[in-house]
Amino acid sequence: MRSGRIDAPIAFFRPGSPTEGETLCECPMHWLAHGDLPEAPVADPLPLTMFNHPCLFRQAMLATLDHSQTRWRAALTTPSLPAVWAGLRSGLGITVRTDHGRPQDIACVGAELGLPAGLAEHRSASAAGAEPVAFCRKTCRSAARRDAQASGPARGKR
Repeated sequence: MRSGRIDAPIAFFRPGSPTEGETLCECPMHWLAHGDLPEAPVADPLPLTMFNHPCLFRQAMLATLDHSQTRWRAALTTPSLPAVWAGLRSGLGITVRTDHGRPQDIACVGAELGLPAGLAEHRSASAAGAEPVAFCRKTCRSAARRDAQASGPARGKR
């Protein structure tokens, strides 16, 4: 952005990270699985479907599991979000993401599957001029409100 090649970057940051931009919205992370996943604790070690490194969702998921001393294994790693959704749909494992853009057949899961609590929030930030920042802020906050209103009980949120 400083070089003028990008007008309005939007990125996820860890809480407490120094940023040059304006915080647009808070995006809490959730454990996600296919809606047909049984409501019983999942396998040990826990099978994970995740993005390749580096990925802040992956880092938060692995840090949470390591902190809780939960054994895990990489069932699928991919650079593709559609592949993550396909992995969940085929029952390969679970993942962590925000609720934004979650397909309807993918459910927020958690304690009922014995998954540890304590996923940190990521925030989306922008570092651009006033007009792009205002547009991005409005868009992100609208999406966050829409996602929050669509949220029901933790299991099977659609």
